[in-house]
Amino acid sequence: MLEKTRDDKVAFGPPRVGQGNVINVSTKKDPNFYVFLGKKYLEAHEEIELHAMGNAAPGAVIASENLVRHNYAIFGDIRTQAITVQSNNYSGESKKPKLFIVLKRHPEFFENMKKLLTAHFDHLKVDPALANALPLPGLQNRNVVGTIWSFHGRKKGVIKLTLVLNRASRAFMIRLKGLHGVLSEYHDNAMSWSHEVQTSATFRAETLGFLEEDLGGLPSKLALAKKPDNIVHLLRLSYPGAYVAYLKAMGEKAAIQKLYDGFENFTWYIVGEIIPELHKLRSEDRLKKGSKAFVEDSQEFEYEGELFNGMAHGRGTYKRFGETVEGTFYMDKLHGFCIRSDHQYRRIFEYKAGVQNGKGTSFKQNDEEEEVENYIFENGVEKSFHSITYVADHAFFTKLGKPLQAVAENWRDFKGIDYNKIED
Repeated sequence: MLEKTRDDKVAFGPPRVGQGNVINVSTKKDPNFYVFLGKKYLEAHEEIELHAMGNAAPGAVIASENLVRHNYAIFGDIRTQAITVQSNNYSGESKKPKLFIVLKRHPEFFENMKKLLTAHFDHLKVDPALANALPLPGLQNRNVVGTIWSFHGRKKGVIKLTLVLNRASRAFMIRLKGLHGVLSEYHDNAMSWSHEVQTSATFRAETLGFLEEDLGGLPSKLALAKKPDNIVHLLRLSYPGAYVAYLKAMGEKAAIQKLYDGFENFTWYIVGEIIPELHKLRSEDRLKKGSKAFVEDSQEFEYEGELFNGMAHGRGTYKRFGETVEGTFYMDKLHGFCIRSDHQYRRIFEYKAGVQNGKGTSFKQNDEEEEVENYIFENGVEKSFHSITYVADHAFFTKLGKPLQAVAENWRDFKGIDYNKIED
């Protein structure tokens, strides 16, 4: 595919001369590749640009969010432009949207890169300089196997044998992200993960700190769950954010992607990514309390809550025409869970970049009874409706805004009428 530039000269995809800070994103590469490439470019440039055409745009967004989330970059500008493209056989021209994302180097970029390089070594007190060391002096390749036999009553012997391993060997094992029987990067079963949550305050804080007020009771509940299936069931229904953290600790990337896939599963992305990211900013004291003007439906309201770089970002609230709106915000837009309430209604919806997207539950108080209804939206369009007035425990969310059936495996049983399947 050829791209027509502003001066109507035809140019191919790679950066033009003088644009060494431009990364052209393609669907042929995984977003993680562009995260890596973005770090390399940020080492040399204060500012970089990610360009993506058509189906490559989601990959550019994912890579950019990753770089910003881990404090390697700061969003500078995001824009789209209609580009005239011509097919290779010159059969005609058409317009295609092209995404431009400008990222600026984070002030702590080099410090965070240093932490990344040394992260695998700190807990074993191994000199990071040994990361490239060969396992043994004179060994010409890294194809080695380490085996440690362990028997009941021989714990001291195993420890002694482990200590015999020289520092270069230990560094080599770490660089391989574990050597079977010696080091492991991931947990491989629910019982192992549960045990570390119960016994290590550091591990709880690092992996589950975003649960905040809910974290206190989790260890004791895990102690009562004696089987792996019981642990998974407990996490999924009562601690959905912890369930995603558990899958990450297990290295279950495919399972996480399946949870996040589709607008109907946006609940999982909120508890697994949005809430932990905001908690990280909050714990680093980077979210400030304040107020500002907030625009919704072309109307301006007074927002009060957390701010980041002058934008509504984090927990906040505002009032509009007798209605109180409270929830999570991201870059001046509702993003995540939102509760809208007035004298009669209390409605819990999911928002994505300021637009209703995902599940929702409405509670309406009448004189005789409380009407309860489930909804599903896709990009602001209502896709399904279900009245559950007499079975309120089928609600996607509780009145406090906590996910209920929204995270159940059989949540589709409670979605009701699917408008896409209604025959004309």
